[in-house]
Amino acid sequence: MKFQSRDNSGALFRADNEKTDRSPDYTGTITIGGRDFRLSVWLKTSEKGKYMSLAATPKADSFCSL
Repeated sequence: MKFQSRDNSGALFRADNEKTDRSPDYTGTITIGGRDFRLSVWLKTSEKGKYMSLAATPKADSFCSL
């Protein structure tokens, strides 16, 4: 069954097929204001402790022309 997100929600899944050291640790999608975004998350460590770095990219099919 395909995951269907509701508005202002999403899901992340562990990326099992990391290709390089720069590949995200988790990937998924989120829907905000009716637009779909791809999420990428990297697990990192700094002097203050562990944290997650993330990036959201609009999915090409979520754009509408005016």
